[in-house]
Amino acid sequence: MRVIGILLFLISTNLFAGDVLVEPYDRNITIVGRADYQNKFPLFSHAGIQIKFFFKGRSLSIGLSDVSDGYPEHRNFYNVFADDSLIDVIEIKKFEKWYEVNHVFNNLKTEIIIFKRTEAMCASGTFQGLKINKGAIISKVKLKSRKIEWVGDSFTAGYGNLVSNLPPPQGNPSTGFHAKNQDNSKAWGAITSKELGAEYMCTVFSGRGVYRNYDNSEKGTLPKMYNLVSPEQHNVKWNFSFYQPDLVVVNLGQNDFGPESYGSVIMTDSVRFIKSYLELLEMVKKNNPEAKILITIGGGLSDYFPRGLKCLSRSRVWLKKIAKNFNTVHPNSCEIFELKPIQPPYGEDWHPTVIEHHDMADQAVIAIKKYMSW
Repeated sequence: MRVIGILLFLISTNLFAGDVLVEPYDRNITIVGRADYQNKFPLFSHAGIQIKFFFKGRSLSIGLSDVSDGYPEHRNFYNVFADDSLIDVIEIKKFEKWYEVNHVFNNLKTEIIIFKRTEAMCASGTFQGLKINKGAIISKVKLKSRKIEWVGDSFTAGYGNLVSNLPPPQGNPSTGFHAKNQDNSKAWGAITSKELGAEYMCTVFSGRGVYRNYDNSEKGTLPKMYNLVSPEQHNVKWNFSFYQPDLVVVNLGQNDFGPESYGSVIMTDSVRFIKSYLELLEMVKKNNPEAKILITIGGGLSDYFPRGLKCLSRSRVWLKKIAKNFNTVHPNSCEIFELKPIQPPYGEDWHPTVIEHHDMADQAVIAIKKYMSW
């Protein structure tokens, strides 16, 4: 057994004998999104984190690991894009750190993007660098001049968007969450940003709201996490100078209405909603002084469910008041944009499918082009 163990060790070390290690903080690697750079390895939580670089070589392995409690859905998935084409999907495994990219590169200069498709509630992740073949070259990618940040909940996170379920009686979209079925690169914010030729960053968390969450709790609402690198690291503040957007799209408020839809109805407090929303907008403006803000209405709210409560109409009135009040203090700083209600089939737990995300993006592209004169 000792001999077998030694042979296995020699085989495993020889697999990478000709590889060159590229450190995670190499100047030719760019991370787009909120990351903590105070550690040996960059740490990040939010969906949409992108690791970008040019690669010219034959073999590429990526060092990634999860910071997770091991719960089955608390794991990350990453898309690997080469020149904008999806070439691999990495599912993080508990005892693995290095993932060889399954692609024939042919020693041609290729833009690589490693895209975190799962959100913070799944797991935080660390980037531990690259392993490339001897003689391969890594070079820096030039970022796009336009930049957009998306602030939101499960709709913007891409919750359950990879599946398609008919409503009852033909089907049942109440499936629960599965990490493998979330792909933030196929969510409407990412699609819109790509269509507009803009860098993409999102600060999102499923189930969270403006002053309360879907489950009526008030812990970790978006205003409480907006200044943080990670929702779970309350002492690590995000350095906003790392990413100064031209536009911040805020898609929030649906979860505040959640407690109206189950059990004994707990109505949404309009005063608290408006106050908390304005506080969030003030944080956005303070930290991104040159950015314009687009406030979105609807998407997941309607006037027919829960019956008689007119959730969409009420939210529309409140959000228009918020925009008016904010523009009074900061003239011409924000505008309202209303999404059409999503249609069946649905993703997990009645969320939009990829097809619906594309429809939402089509609407957003028109509105943003007009608002930003792009």
